[in-house]
Amino acid sequence: MTLKVESGLSVLSRLCSRPSISSSLGPGLPQPKQQVTPVWCKSDNMVDTMGLLTSYVVELLCNITLPKMVGAVLVGGCGAGAVLLDCDHHVKVKMVALTLQSRVARVAEQHLTEMKEKGLTKEDREKQRITSSMQWDIVKGALERLLVMNVYTPDHLEISLLSLQNVLMDNTTISAVLINGINSFYHQVRGEGVSHSSYMKRLINLALAGCKDTSEDLKILYVEHNLFGDKNDFEKDENSNSNIVIEKLETNFAVTFLGCKSQFSLNCSGQVMWGGC
Repeated sequence: MTLKVESGLSVLSRLCSRPSISSSLGPGLPQPKQQVTPVWCKSDNMVDTMGLLTSYVVELLCNITLPKMVGAVLVGGCGAGAVLLDCDHHVKVKMVALTLQSRVARVAEQHLTEMKEKGLTKEDREKQRITSSMQWDIVKGALERLLVMNVYTPDHLEISLLSLQNVLMDNTTISAVLINGINSFYHQVRGEGVSHSSYMKRLINLALAGCKDTSEDLKILYVEHNLFGDKNDFEKDENSNSNIVIEKLETNFAVTFLGCKSQFSLNCSGQVMWGGC
């Protein structure tokens, strides 16, 4: 018999406490408790579901990678690292960067307004405000916590999932793996007689294998495209409560998770604005 020897990196990856992503899904929404959580959009012929999912994925990445605080100012992020496996290539790094810039600029503007309302002098406001240079440093730091892996073929996806172990073992600040469009390549493998459910189960098992020996703090989120239109009535889906579901309301949109719902709208740049404003 041979004794399996565990490396120091493996022990660290398994036992270390990774940053929490408790505030990543949206205001008022609980954190993912299970290791794997699907994200899908309730289909509507009048809604660009691909654009809606893309906007929400960008928001997720910003929520995860932005810091929680900058000095005494609340930014609202998680300060964690994230890996994006991008299978449908609608999420661009430039989109993430622009959304980060917009988010940080709004925080800086709100902070300045609050200082004025508190009666701080102009000199004190100038000392305490979040300058444009500081804003760029915040955005840069968030982008440095994001690793993007572009995937182009079914085989490439499977290899990328298995290679996650090396990435996660080397970086214990990564708390989320987000697979965007996990079933994007199903049309290329269905000719082999593979059912969609079997294909999804295989990919999820590969993702779990790639993320093994990590602490419970690491979460896997995957965006599943509604290829067959069978997920429209999510209220009748027995598993829907543990899914992140995006839907169109009369005048805005909503994210539902574990029985909680948070509303949002999209601005002219396609960025998520919580509260529907």
